[in-house]
Amino acid sequence: MSISTKRVELVVENAGGVRRTAWPITQGIPFEDGELESGATVCVVDAEGRPFPTQSTCLATWSRDMKYVKWLLVDFQADLRADETASFFLEYGEGAETPAPTQPVAVTREEGRIRIDTGVLRLDLRTSPGGYSSVPAVHMARDFLERCWVATEEGWRDVFRGDPGPHLYLVDTHGQRYDSCTAAPPPRITVEDAGPVRVSVCVKGFHASRNGTLICPFTVRIHAFSGRPD
Repeated sequence: MSISTKRVELVVENAGGVRRTAWPITQGIPFEDGELESGATVCVVDAEGRPFPTQSTCLATWSRDMKYVKWLLVDFQADLRADETASFFLEYGEGAETPAPTQPVAVTREEGRIRIDTGVLRLDLRTSPGGYSSVPAVHMARDFLERCWVATEEGWRDVFRGDPGPHLYLVDTHGQRYDSCTAAPPPRITVEDAGPVRVSVCVKGFHASRNGTLICPFTVRIHAFSGRPD
């Protein structure tokens, strides 16, 4: 840390009684007006000064010129012993540098789908309307959760099964079923955070009956983390 580098302490409590390895941590941090410029490099370090790959997002600024950060969202991963309370520090200012993740999580857009890749997990989200069926039938199209692979010792394993595969559904008090894949319109999928430590994707859609009656809009957020299969 250089003389001009500043620090904010972050206290992390692992109260679950379980050891955490490369555990994802997301923290919002407030700053005074004029303290941190928007887009400036920040880095989380431990008590010994060892840096962690750090992702930061400006959530709010102090004025319309958006020059200075008011709230900063920070993502990093750390090892925590069972019931440990550990101190980390967010460094910022001249000299602050963050290392790149060993397995950065990435988002790629292909025709009809969005792929999230953490290095050990690959998730395909269907975005093409052509993949959805508007006619009730036994063979329904897969929902927006199209395919998912997890790395194993034997290679990549496809964990989604069935037809139509994973989807959302609910049943009313009369036994009427509504789901997100048979006759519902394609959901709107938005990438909200694009890595490299964390990716967040927002999915907004509707449940529908087999005859197309819409009910209960839903919002699903999927978070994927660098080097993690969950």
